[in-house]
Amino acid sequence: MRLNDEAQRAFSVQDYGAQPGIQGVEIVELKRFADDGGSLTELGRLGSGLHAAFAGFEVKQVNYSEMDPGVIKAFHLHRRQTDVWFIPPSDKMLVVLVDVRARSEIDSGMAEGARWYPTSSIQSDPDAFAKYVSSLPADQTVVFYCAAGCRAGRAAEIASEKAGRKAANLGGYKDWQAAGLPVTIPAESLVPGR
Repeated sequence: MRLNDEAQRAFSVQDYGAQPGIQGVEIVELKRFADDGGSLTELGRLGSGLHAAFAGFEVKQVNYSEMDPGVIKAFHLHRRQTDVWFIPPSDKMLVVLVDVRARSEIDSGMAEGARWYPTSSIQSDPDAFAKYVSSLPADQTVVFYCAAGCRAGRAAEIASEKAGRKAANLGGYKDWQAAGLPVTIPAESLVPGR
C-alpha cells in the first residue's frame, strides 16, 4: 500500500526485524501455559543447578503463576524443600485437609490442622460423609490423605460424586512426615468429623 505525502508524515511503519543487542542485557523467551484455571510462566529451566540462559548464575527453581481463587494446580511434597511458592493474598489457595486413616493409625500423629474422618465411617454411612463434606467451607477444596493414598483417593471420589465438592488426594501421611511438615498428636477425645 502506498501512502500519500501527508499520510507518510502522520504515520510511521514499525520495523519488527531483529534489533541490535544491548551490552549486558539478555532477552530470554519465556514459555507461558494457560488453561481455564489460570496460567504458569516458566521463568527458567535448570541444568545441574544452573539456569540454562544465565551461565554461572545458580538458581534452584523459578516460576510465576496466576491462578483463579480455589484452583489447585498441583500438590508438592518434597523430602527436602528446595523451592518456594508465593501465592498472593488475592489468589489464596484454600483447602481443608482431612485424614481418613483408622484411629490406631492417627494415634502416632496426623498433619497439623487436619480434620479426621476415618474410612470405616465413610464406608458404613456414605450419606453422612457426604453431608459432612458439604458442611465444610464451600470456597475450599477438600484434600484427603491416608497412609499411602488409596483410601484418600476413594474419599475424594465420594466427596466429588455425592457432595459435589472439589476434592483431591494428597497421598500418604509418610510423605507429609518425610517432607518435614508439621504434625500433631490428636487428643484421645477426637471424634470423626473434627
